[in-house]
Amino acid sequence: MERFKRWVFIGDLHGNFEVATKTAYWALEQKAKPIFMGDLTDSFSKTKKAQLYCIQFIRNMFDAGAICLWGNHDLSYINPGAFCCSGYSKAKDAYFKEAYSDLLRHESFTPFYYIADHNVLITHAGFDPSLIPEHYLEDIHPSEILAKAFTEDNAIALTTHTKFTNVGRYSGGYGVGGITWARPQERTGPLPQDIIQVAGHTPQKTCNFNSNDNTWYIDSLEYGDRSILMLDEHGNFEVIEEQRWNLKEQ
Repeated sequence: MERFKRWVFIGDLHGNFEVATKTAYWALEQKAKPIFMGDLTDSFSKTKKAQLYCIQFIRNMFDAGAICLWGNHDLSYINPGAFCCSGYSKAKDAYFKEAYSDLLRHESFTPFYYIADHNVLITHAGFDPSLIPEHYLEDIHPSEILAKAFTEDNAIALTTHTKFTNVGRYSGGYGVGGITWARPQERTGPLPQDIIQVAGHTPQKTCNFNSNDNTWYIDSLEYGDRSILMLDEHGNFEVIEEQRWNLKEQ
């Protein structure tokens, strides 16, 4: 049974080890589950060592109950032939290989996460409702896909299917992007059953809610005000500004 009744969503880290540690520890102090939105690497300002520490720290946080989603920059190092994107290099690939392999072996490193009590779907990027098939492997119903009620084999097949992980037209690719690539412009409407989504991937000045597609966009750590987002036990969202989680600011 889930021991957390609160959840803290932490945007794309891009190797920022300091932010990773402070936001995670702040979340745990609030008795909240830290959920990292992916893109742990490929910073233009952080060293390879700092980015490696970031990956290793996230792995260690799994033991405390944290979750980390697959981001497009993470997929570059997991499968560079299929998902190579900006910032990737073979030198970093070799440097991060063992750390990413360790992440992949853990069930807390996941393509998406679903909070059933509040009907909240969390992915690195946007999830377009047009990507939900009427039937998938073994006739899995779309609601079961969103609720993550599938076997390990089906999960692997689902998340490696091109429709769910490909690059969208607003990310330099073709067609609609998948859960690690979709931009807001590619959404064809809100998700079914009044699902609220939380997504990173698209830089924001601050965490903000788009009522048109029922989505919180929270990628504000690298280029914005470094705010994060919290969901409480009553289903209420709150933007947490940096001065609340950053001990240096207190």
